[in-house]
Amino acid sequence: MAQEATDCTPTPAAIACKLSAMVRIYGPDPKEKLSKGRAFFDACDGISVLSASGCVAGGDNSCVRIVTSASLLVPFFEKGCTLDELQMLPNTGIDVMLEDDLATSSPSAQGRWMSAELTSIIPVPAAAQALSTLLGVGCGGWDYVGNTLSFGAEALGLNMWELYTSLAVLTVHQPLQPQRIPPWQQLQGRELCRGDPLWVAASPFGLVSPNVFRASVSQGIVANLVPYWPSRPPSGNAPALLVTDARGLAGSEGGVVVGSKGQLVALMAPPLQRTDGTTSTLSVCITLNAVRTVLAEAGPPLPCSPRSLGMLNVLEAHHRASAGIQEAARTLMRPDPCMGPPLAGPPQEQQLATQQDAQQDAQQDAVIQTASHSVVAVRVGSLWGSGILISESGHVMTNAHILRPSLDTKTKLLFSGSHLRVCIADQWYAASLLLLSDGVMDLAVLKALHVSCPVPYMPIDPHRRAFQGQEVLAVGHALFAPSYGLVESVTRGVVSRVVSLSKCGPVMIQSSVAIHQGNSGGALVCARTGVLLGLVTSNARHISGRIIPSLNFSLPVGMLEGVNRFLEDAEDAEALQMLHMKDSDVFDIWNLEPPMFDIRIDSGDAPPLPGMHSKL
Repeated sequence: MAQEATDCTPTPAAIACKLSAMVRIYGPDPKEKLSKGRAFFDACDGISVLSASGCVAGGDNSCVRIVTSASLLVPFFEKGCTLDELQMLPNTGIDVMLEDDLATSSPSAQGRWMSAELTSIIPVPAAAQALSTLLGVGCGGWDYVGNTLSFGAEALGLNMWELYTSLAVLTVHQPLQPQRIPPWQQLQGRELCRGDPLWVAASPFGLVSPNVFRASVSQGIVANLVPYWPSRPPSGNAPALLVTDARGLAGSEGGVVVGSKGQLVALMAPPLQRTDGTTSTLSVCITLNAVRTVLAEAGPPLPCSPRSLGMLNVLEAHHRASAGIQEAARTLMRPDPCMGPPLAGPPQEQQLATQQDAQQDAQQDAVIQTASHSVVAVRVGSLWGSGILISESGHVMTNAHILRPSLDTKTKLLFSGSHLRVCIADQWYAASLLLLSDGVMDLAVLKALHVSCPVPYMPIDPHRRAFQGQEVLAVGHALFAPSYGLVESVTRGVVSRVVSLSKCGPVMIQSSVAIHQGNSGGALVCARTGVLLGLVTSNARHISGRIIPSLNFSLPVGMLEGVNRFLEDAEDAEALQMLHMKDSDVFDIWNLEPPMFDIRIDSGDAPPLPGMHSKL
């Protein structure tokens, strides 16, 4: 069992989630003009709703302060308003949802929306200047998801890239629990440098299904640090932007970015894209160094409990820690503290580090090799996917959707000529279909025929539990059709969120692993131990049909207990009931059903508007 789940010290992922918020704004929009340029939105009966992520910045026993991306709010500003006199369109509302520690009891328990008010819009000039360094003067050829320049940025005196790096400060008049913001830990010895690990908690596509997407975790490294060139001290050339390969999808703007010790280091900016529509796999973040002074200008800091320091408290400590690097960072081409300490050290330390690296590499190789031996290719006709060997006699677990196109819906038999085969250790075997779930689980069980000797397999332990932030591997035959000598592909990521119901425990694992066509039916395993955590099942997909590789879903092993019982007794009625589960709550989660549209903009007692489908 992975020790990280039981360690009393909060992980960086857990700290990021504690600070994470989801923000939505809504208002009258009969022609859906305000949602123009958005990758997703809600709309019903003349009301449009947009969402993004946010970060808890402080609070006391009467209110909470949240920081989010200003780009979310701009469509709902009155024409002619200024930064000094902000005015929202009539009947516009802003709500905030904080992440809870308690497990959700049903898909309708989406967390509690709390009304918020806009305190200020704050441009971050240092970040806007750094963006010119990153993208070139004028940022030609670049755009960003949710660019709302035409909706009022010019009226606020901002160009599109000043808006991109601007923040909005919101106030929620609800008490902040002392444990909401965990104690901060500062980096000891050096500032961030390229290659350092980062953790992001954000709510991409949050409106589509808050229970599935809010406070989702991804992990990456610092890909680059971008300074700006100020005209006077004390800011120096400390990085104003941070570039990371952590997942940055639409709705992640305003998300929380923490370092390996749980220290808040940046806020996510909107996802970049080329003007030709191609997206970037790198995410831009606004560093705390850049927002330190402008957040302080938003008003006096909210008092915080001695047990919990808010973001405004951390900013000054971060500034003091970075003061020593300002002069050395003037030239990117020469060594400086931003690049970390020299790699050279005493010979015994170098030897110990080398030995540890070798041990970690060997452990990772063993995990991958073991998992790969238990993952097979499944082919039916011209279609293929992946499968997991779950017995030494050749039973295979896979996804039902791989087989359904070749299945007669009336007889439940394969069409004539649709031969079912599995590939074990470069050898193809005919296979029989033993079970095809007709419930909410996308599950099938096969049996490879004429297997003459025991094969390596991956046991299903229904007591295993994935946890948020856990490093995982996906193993399967992704993108490339299986052929002789071509082994399974392995991709790495983290568990972004585990969706649970009180009546049956975990029902979905969301992860940031890159999943592509052909991965379906493959294994999601713990990166440290190789233990099976889930059956890779599906990706999120835009309404255009384009899949999102880094946003995907797996069936947790806790839902697969019935498979073990089925292998022991194919007539076990209780096992069959488990495998053909038809629970409506689980169905809603896996179909990403949006919650009831609960927004009203009138003052009457009309019931909530009927449910609607979000645009993803």
